[in-house]
Amino acid sequence: MEIWGVVPILVFGLLYIGVIVGIIAVVVIVLKRMKERNQYLRDVRDELRNQNKATIAENKE
Repeated sequence: MEIWGVVPILVFGLLYIGVIVGIIAVVVIVLKRMKERNQYLRDVRDELRNQNKATIAENKE
């Protein structure tokens, strides 16, 4: 009968560990996507700066 006292602990323990691992996975995925988006926005910013510099140089001539 002692095994029936251990089984719920194991089941809920595994469930708890699964939830924690799931949360960590979601956080890692969100951080990765934020990093990719940040890099994309940097590329857009740099491209706009280069276009702006070219436009300013053309207007000075």
